[in-house]
Amino acid sequence: MYSAVENDTLCVPVCNRWRLKAEYHVERSGNSMPRGRILELKNNYGIIDTDAYKVEHEWIPFRIEKSMLEEKEGKQYIKYTDEVEFSLSQSQGVRDRDIKEATDIRFIGDEWKYQERIIENNTIQNIRKRLSEYNFYYPVLDDKEFVDWLEGSNFQPRMLEYLSPGIFTCKEIIKMRAGKHIDLDCIDAKFKIGLLFVIDRIDIEFRKNILSWITGIENAYKTYFNRIRIADDGHDVGTEVISEWVAKKPKIAKLIKRARDKRSYRGSSDEFDYLTDENAVPLLDLMEQLELNELSELITIFYDVYSRKDSIPDILHKMKECIGFISDLCAIRNAAAHGRSILPTFMDPDYNGNWDLEFDNVEGRCSVEKWILYDLLKRKWVRMELGDYSRQIVNTLYGNPLRRAWIELNYIYFYIVREIEAMSFKLFVTEAEWFFSKDEDMERQMKNVKLCDLRLSDMGNTTLGVTAPPYDEIAQEAFSVWELFK
Repeated sequence: MYSAVENDTLCVPVCNRWRLKAEYHVERSGNSMPRGRILELKNNYGIIDTDAYKVEHEWIPFRIEKSMLEEKEGKQYIKYTDEVEFSLSQSQGVRDRDIKEATDIRFIGDEWKYQERIIENNTIQNIRKRLSEYNFYYPVLDDKEFVDWLEGSNFQPRMLEYLSPGIFTCKEIIKMRAGKHIDLDCIDAKFKIGLLFVIDRIDIEFRKNILSWITGIENAYKTYFNRIRIADDGHDVGTEVISEWVAKKPKIAKLIKRARDKRSYRGSSDEFDYLTDENAVPLLDLMEQLELNELSELITIFYDVYSRKDSIPDILHKMKECIGFISDLCAIRNAAAHGRSILPTFMDPDYNGNWDLEFDNVEGRCSVEKWILYDLLKRKWVRMELGDYSRQIVNTLYGNPLRRAWIELNYIYFYIVREIEAMSFKLFVTEAEWFFSKDEDMERQMKNVKLCDLRLSDMGNTTLGVTAPPYDEIAQEAFSVWELFK
């Protein structure tokens, strides 16, 4: 087991990020507002580079407002100065997390500048542009013929999501890194559009696996609760849990009714007093009605009941310790269940809107130190002589909700499920090892890709060696957790 992680050097996640920071220093003043410099402007947002928070060159996002726009000769421009003052505010729910952003932007520079705001809404041209940006081949055709060619290649517009940093390396960066060693204009050096179909199918398989593995966690937890519903002294803990839960959350009464209906007009209902006890219901039947996010409530109530008995089982301690993981699992489960592509989210270096801010100042800018896995993973990479960079690696994982949930899923299987559902654990390890395996000869593997039996590595080396291939990065993040339990 764990043969895929024999080489420790492979277990380090790579931060797929190109940091092109300007070399300047923001002059301090007696003004109470922090100062910075506009580093980049897009159509709807910009980036401020600031030294105002004790760390040089922190990057803070801000939103372009209508007041910043100006019309000239039928064109729309963003009016700005390089130097700005701003406030730092908390914004909720930005890509599944809370981030810090600059607000109340005040332009204080001596010279006004104008950047044209161009909205590209030609779908066909946008597709051509994205394919070209990531060095994909496409024929020179008129729009109708091009659309026919896309359809004949099994391309769907949603597949553009896969044309993103982290999954592929943009053409300009390849030129910078490879120089004259690769002729990117040669047809043989270009990616074929059929690869996007393969990646899409791999994404679907990954989502299926995630749904299956999270269901395995749910079932293991519920099996355990049903196992400990009767305490060692014969006390019916399950009945006490249900009564206490209903008292705290009346909504549970509806679930009880639904669970009762399952046994209506069946002889097995005679085991329970449905007439005089309105909360009488088999605990297992009730748990079948629960959503994943309600597991955390059940963990808490079981823990409280056993706490009063001064005999909390070790596994229950572990479940309570990892109770915050449940909401994270909900995020990745919902993404998988609703058909959202997850590979782009996993690999997107900008999914965390505060990536640059937090990467430069981990302790000062985020709550990663409170994460149960922070010290465990950091110590592992410190032993590999990565020094302070280990904190930044962990924060890169923590700052992406789906990536964090992926790490936690693996941890739960080794920390909890392995002890309560041995067969579910073995199935997870077997399935995961297969899905993340790869041939030593990747060229041979890519020539024999089977669409009905896909592994993550069947997407190939899409980053062309500029950064770690996505399949290695995702797999090694999981295996880094596995190695904690060797």
